[in-house]
Amino acid sequence: MTRVLAMLLFISVAFLQANSQNTDSTKVTNDSIKATSTKVMSDSTAVTKNLVKMNLSSLFLGNYVVQYERVIGKKSSLAFALGYAPNAELPFKETLMDNFGDNETAKKAIESTVYTRWTYTLEYRYYLGKAAPKGLYLAPLSGV
Repeated sequence: MTRVLAMLLFISVAFLQANSQNTDSTKVTNDSIKATSTKVMSDSTAVTKNLVKMNLSSLFLGNYVVQYERVIGKKSSLAFALGYAPNAELPFKETLMDNFGDNETAKKAIESTVYTRWTYTLEYRYYLGKAAPKGLYLAPLSGV
């Protein structure tokens, strides 16, 4: 678990440093780290084409997620997120306990089972504001 966290932080810092040398558009907010690159001027406003984000609040929950977003049109983008959660408990643990809690062997297995969970999502985002990637967006979501 510590190795994965260290690896994610190393990759994030390395990417931030690489982008800060190429452009002065690195932003830090309370809830996420955003690294941006490839600024294109359009209608006298700068448009960010690439973003890498890491949700800092999810780190405290033991869920590590890194997201990449690429602007593909004036009001649209594609986003890909990869998540890792070590030592995750069984989903619907309470329901399983209600159904099988009378059996001591099943109860012990349900309580002691943990696994590593990998998640990924792919989103097409349509931004409702003036331009992507700022503001409110609509996105059908596909994930595993």
